[in-house]
Amino acid sequence: MTGSAVDAPPLAGIRVVDLASYTPGPLCSSILAELGAEVVKVERPDGGDPGRTVTPGTYRVLNRGKRVVELDLKAPTGQAALHELVDDADVLVQAFRSGAAERMGVGAAELTARNPRLVHCSINGFGPVSAAAAHDIDVVARTGLLWMSGDADREPRRSGAVPHADVAAAQYAVAAILAALLRRERTGRGAVLEVPMAAAALKLAEFRLADHAADGAPSRARFLSRAAYGAFRAADGRRVALACVSDVDWAHLVSVLPFSWLRDDERLRTAAGRAERADVVRAELDHAFATRPAAEWVTILEAAGVPAAPVHSPVELAADPVIEAMGVLRPARDGELPEVAFPVSGLGVGTDAAR
Repeated sequence: MTGSAVDAPPLAGIRVVDLASYTPGPLCSSILAELGAEVVKVERPDGGDPGRTVTPGTYRVLNRGKRVVELDLKAPTGQAALHELVDDADVLVQAFRSGAAERMGVGAAELTARNPRLVHCSINGFGPVSAAAAHDIDVVARTGLLWMSGDADREPRRSGAVPHADVAAAQYAVAAILAALLRRERTGRGAVLEVPMAAAALKLAEFRLADHAADGAPSRARFLSRAAYGAFRAADGRRVALACVSDVDWAHLVSVLPFSWLRDDERLRTAAGRAERADVVRAELDHAFATRPAAEWVTILEAAGVPAAPVHSPVELAADPVIEAMGVLRPARDGELPEVAFPVSGLGVGTDAAR
């Protein structure tokens, strides 16, 4: 193998056609692009990907470095142009509702008949059982993730700003596409892959569903009870995230807290005992954290071996020495968005390429 081949990104020479809009499909193809694939993004001529206007920052990040072409896939000329793109492609990613691609003459059967080596990947809401439109919140609602999210004494809410079903579907799609490309090296044949967002979300939450079953189907309040797991307000108004999960974590935590009764209460020495008294424990932790500024608490807790971190806003990330040392966050240049490098080293891309 030549030196240039060794140094090339792992997916150099792979061509991807992306027909998808919004988040899951474009995220999938953007990961492939980071690994070295050439990505051609096909957008409709009447405004393109709706993400351009709905979430413009997301659109720019997920489609950075792709070549965009406009095709009307409802017109014969657009379909013919797509066929030409696919004839030379290795991978196609689409996110149409079930049956829509076939009605336009660009379904998996037709495209793989033209190019048997094509890896055709469809990302949709619920697979062939439903042609309904789907976005993250209705998927996490149907799959139970929304029920598991939020505080135990409040209405369910989506957990954080990251759309979990979208991301899970994109990442499982990438894994499946890479596996299909590897198998193609042995067989010469492509594959037709389908990634329902709901299935990916369920797989993502599988370990939590197992906890739920092991607890004997507890109430939502019991399921979410984590006495010393959350964000607590410090004396300066900043918050500290605390991840005190194990009994060892708890022992380390109470050794540095100003209230000795927490350390001496035998009922709190087990996770089950703390969960039963979660409201009391959290109230006491609120009082404890209010005695010092957040930075002091982080230093104290880290020295004691307790998993803890400051709660940063996006503006504060670049100043964090841990984030800076990883080399994954690249500052914004004039007129550009900040860039997060591919988070895996050893492939010659992302953080490797920056070194």
